[in-house]
Amino acid sequence: MVTADVPAASAFYRELFGWGTQSMDMAPMGTFTVFTLGEDGIGGTPGMPVEGVPAHWSTVFAVDDCDAAVATATESGGTAIMEPFDTPIGRMAILSDPTGAMFQLIAIAQQPE
Repeated sequence: MVTADVPAASAFYRELFGWGTQSMDMAPMGTFTVFTLGEDGIGGTPGMPVEGVPAHWSTVFAVDDCDAAVATATESGGTAIMEPFDTPIGRMAILSDPTGAMFQLIAIAQQPE
């Protein structure tokens, strides 16, 4: 989700669905708020407003290999809006399909046991 008002969004989804929140340090980008249902992370927001863009949800697909998935998507007519980059939670990319619909990919980083 992209929103400039994380506290209001958190309160809304807590009331509507019973979701909780957890904060995650995503330096150097700042704090990422994870929406939770029980112990499971089910969504989140970096709380980074984009000038002129209303709050919205973005679909994120988990993949085994972000770079390979981006290569397949672009070979199939998609566009890499943001090439793969590393975050504390995994390697991500932002793409659009041939009609312009945007989505994200993530190869979730292995958590130490």
